[in-house]
Amino acid sequence: MSPQDPFYFKRFHKLDLRRLGYTVYVRGAEVISRMCFLRYQIRELAVDGGVQECPDFAFDETAVTKTQMQLLIDSVQATEAFGGAVVEVGAFRGVTTAILAERTSRKYFAVDPYIGYGGAETDMVAMLKRIQRLNNVQHLRLTSGEAIQQVRVTPLSFVFVDAVHDYVNAHFDGVSWGKLICPQGMLAFHDTDSRHFPGVQRVVWNLLKKKDDYELFGHVHGLVVLRKWPGSH
Repeated sequence: MSPQDPFYFKRFHKLDLRRLGYTVYVRGAEVISRMCFLRYQIRELAVDGGVQECPDFAFDETAVTKTQMQLLIDSVQATEAFGGAVVEVGAFRGVTTAILAERTSRKYFAVDPYIGYGGAETDMVAMLKRIQRLNNVQHLRLTSGEAIQQVRVTPLSFVFVDAVHDYVNAHFDGVSWGKLICPQGMLAFHDTDSRHFPGVQRVVWNLLKKKDDYELFGHVHGLVVLRKWPGSH
């Protein structure tokens, strides 16, 4: 059963009981994630370097570090042969988008509605400028849930989740997009290992706990990449 899209409740008035009830659930989930943070620790795992080294990039326009970017590049290269599309949930200013899309021949969906929550119109302008020469990139100005409905028939080989960083949104993104990933495809999460975003850590830990679904492919501080087991759905 797929989790409920958190943005579904945004359609209701702030005083609507459905939205109020969901808000209580969201905040409660964050409290649990924060209280149990030390329980959700994940071992670090280095990945043998790929054929392409991480280039210099605009460090002041992304929260992704060079070490994290190298792991993302290695992960994208490791899934190149699978042929499925690549999805980035939360494109921000397009730094990661451009670097990863340049290193794959696959279709690359950059999902970001730019309605706040970490992305504004000025960020979208910067992102579009960075990807304008990349023919394989398609920007979906949609929420994560809306984008899933649009690309759900497309097989995916790599998904990078870097959007709303609470438990319910990270859980929705991980589970919902994860169902579209092909066997041996990969699912990456940014901003792990941080007490500021304990919900993300909890989501990744829970996915790994289901040993029939994912294994740990790589982990550097702040970024975890999971590989989907063959035969998992």
